Amino acid sequence: MSDQPTPTPRERAAAHTAAHARPRTATPDQGVVHARIPRGDGTEFRVSQHAYEGRDFLRLGLWRGDWPLKGKTTTVRMSEAGVVVTALLDAIDGAL
Repeated sequence: MSDQPTPTPRERAAAHTAAHARPRTATPDQGVVHARIPRGDGTEFRVSQHAYEGRDFLRLGLWRGDWPLKGKTTTVRMSEAGVVVTALLDAIDGAL
C-alpha cells in the first residue's frame, strides 16, 4: 500500500477539472465583422462571417467587448442566408 493519503472527493474533482480544462485564448475568433450596432446597455449587435472545417457561416449576436454573450448568438449557414435576408426584408416591409 502507498503511504500517500487518499484524495478527497473535492481534490479529485479539482484534479479532473484541471486535467480537462480547455485553454482559454486571449479572445475568441472575431471573424470578419460586417456590422457593429451599439446598444444602450454597453453591448453591441454584430454580424460576422466565420469558417469552420472549410464551411463559411454567419454569426449574429450580442457581444460585450471582445466576447460574445453566452446564449445570445445564433449562426446562419451560407446556404440559408438568402432566405433569412428575404424574411428580414419581408419583416421590414410589414413594419412600414
